[in-house]
Amino acid sequence: MMDDFKLAKAQEFKAMIEAAGRERVKAYDMTAAWFEAIAKSVDAAPNSKPVAEIVNALSAHHEFEQAKLQSALNEPEYNPLSRRNRNDIIDAEQLIYLADSNFDFFRLRSYLSVCR
Repeated sequence: MMDDFKLAKAQEFKAMIEAAGRERVKAYDMTAAWFEAIAKSVDAAPNSKPVAEIVNALSAHHEFEQAKLQSALNEPEYNPLSRRNRNDIIDAEQLIYLADSNFDFFRLRSYLSVCR
């Protein structure tokens, strides 16, 4: 189950890398794609909350994902599907808990469902 989750997230990240590559930019702001993925993960409409509110609440996660994308763009041999890079996904998911010191797994799920 965890491997399926990691693989799905790695494939999403690969698509983001490819989208950035098509734009041929040195830096790529992945906020819109990141926000849509967050909304999708909790079955919420992307317009249900302001982007700035979610970026602010999940700033550590957003910054990590942005830095990871920039590293991937700077490294032509980066493979998001490698086992090592798929483990970054779990690291990123842990950063969501920094949004509120009261979060634990169950309360976080509840909070995210309110974001719908």
